[in-house]
Formats: sequence, structure tokens, C-alpha cells
Amino acid sequence: MSNPTPAGEPIGRDRGIREFELEYGFEAPIARVFVILADIHQWPAENEPRMLVRKDLERVGIGFADMTRATLTFAPGAASATRVRIRHELCKSDDQVRAWQTYWAELAKSIRDRLSI
Repeated sequence: MSNPTPAGEPIGRDRGIREFELEYGFEAPIARVFVILADIHQWPAENEPRMLVRKDLERVGIGFADMTRATLTFAPGAASATRVRIRHELCKSDDQVRAWQTYWAELAKSIRDRLSI
């Protein structure tokens, strides 16, 4: 009898695929944060973001040129703040994960700068 793979652990060709989650808070109403993040034409162009799915004020799915994808989920935070959870999938290496984590941190900073205007 074979040993089963633990639940949630990738198997076969998916064994090397990595994913990660991040969460950012923004001091602005959910509608304002959603409008900014759902406008992918304002994102850095080098990764060729493209909209895969959009559910107003709840979720945005984005695909990238390197065949990774991210789902951004929006939730109300304290007072008029907004929490955005990012789940980035299909990364092929730890270096790629680190590069995307840096990308998201820089994008979050640029959004905070826009919200402060």
C-alpha cells in the first residue's frame, strides 16, 4: 500500500509550484481602494497585468506575463479602513516569490501615496 500525500501538499508536476498570501491595510473606504486596484492600466506595465475576474467591491483576479496569477480580496477594516488580502499562485521558485513580494509591497506603497492626496 502506498503512502498518501498529506492534504494540501502539491503532488506530481505541481510539486515545485509555490504560492503565498499577503495582507495590506489602507486608510480609505473600500470603494476607493477597489477603484484604484481594479484599474490595472495604472499598474506597472512590465509584468503585463491582465484582468481575469472582477467582482465589484469584493475580488479582483489578475494574470501576469510569467503565467502567475493573483487574487485580491477586499474586506472592510476598522472605521473607514480597508483590508486587501493578496493570494499569489503558480510561482516556480523562491526567487520568484521574493520578487513578487517586493512587487506587492511597492504597489501597496504607491496606493497609500495616492490615497493620501
